[in-house]
Amino acid sequence: MKDIVHQSILFGMYYVAKPPSSMESVNNEEAIPLTDATPQFRNFYVSNIVCNGAESAILIRGLPEMSIKNIHMETLSLKTDQGVNIIDAEGISLDNVYLESKNTNPLINIENGNGITLNHITYGNAYLLLKVSGKKSAQIKLLNTNASKAKTKVAFKSGADNNSLVTIP
Repeated sequence: MKDIVHQSILFGMYYVAKPPSSMESVNNEEAIPLTDATPQFRNFYVSNIVCNGAESAILIRGLPEMSIKNIHMETLSLKTDQGVNIIDAEGISLDNVYLESKNTNPLINIENGNGITLNHITYGNAYLLLKVSGKKSAQIKLLNTNASKAKTKVAFKSGADNNSLVTIP
């Protein structure tokens, strides 16, 4: 892909009717009751993607009441303005991913993510490699990644703490 207008990879549950107000919405959105009409995204496998130019690398954004679940992405090379955003998601894995982004504060943002595995992430540079937010964030693993290249390895915000991250080199 070349010169993509928005995200090179998008799994989003907000559609046009209700865009998210901001990426810092961690604890501001209330879960609404589940119904038969509640959408579900789960069990996707994506591999061998190259993108040279996009607004952002990856956006995975579920709903507070229904996380996006079980997405595995591997062997990606993404050169973008912004990095990765994983919001209201479970069971997400990124394996063998190269990220080159202009804005690296953060390079990877996780809000209310559970069971997120980041394995063999390489990158051009990073001011903040990983930002973890939200009280529901847990079981986040950063494996086989040279975090020492980043100015700051990880920051915890909005109810997340260092117990959210179970592994970091």
